[in-house]
Amino acid sequence: MGWTYFTQIPRLRRELDRTTAQLRAEQQSRSEMAQGAPVEQAEANVPLVMLQASRADEGPASVTLRPGAKRLVLWIELGPSRYRKFRLEVFSQENRLVASVNNLERGPYGALAASLAADQLRGGDFRIILTGQDPLPISLAGEYHLKIRRR
Repeated sequence: MGWTYFTQIPRLRRELDRTTAQLRAEQQSRSEMAQGAPVEQAEANVPLVMLQASRADEGPASVTLRPGAKRLVLWIELGPSRYRKFRLEVFSQENRLVASVNNLERGPYGALAASLAADQLRGGDFRIILTGQDPLPISLAGEYHLKIRRR
C-alpha cells in the first residue's frame, strides 16, 4: 500500500497534469480558430458566363455583377485538345493582369470552370487568355473577351 502511494500516485498525477495542459491548449487553439477564421458563407445566384473563342464579327460575352457579388464563374467549352491542364489569365483594358487560375482541368461535362473573385473585376472590357500547360510545350488554347457591367 505504501509503495503505491509513494510511486504510483505521483506518476499518475504528473500524467493527469500533462493531459490537462494538453486539453487546455487544444481548447484555446480551437477558440482562437473559431474567432479568427470566419466561415465563408454560401452565395446564392452566383453570376456565370459562358465564354466562346473570339471572332471578329461577334461581340464579347457580357455579365452584370450585382452589388455584394463575391464570385464570378467562367465556363469555357473547349474543342478537342491535347492538353490536360490549362492556365487562365484575365487582363484589363489597360493590359494589366487582374487574375489568373492555374491547373484548370476539364470537368465531367468536358468544359473548364473557373471561379474568380468579383472584387478584382471592375466594370469594363477584359481579355482572357487560355494556355495549354500540360503536356509541354505551353501553347495558346484560346482567347476570349468579356464585358463586365456593375449595378
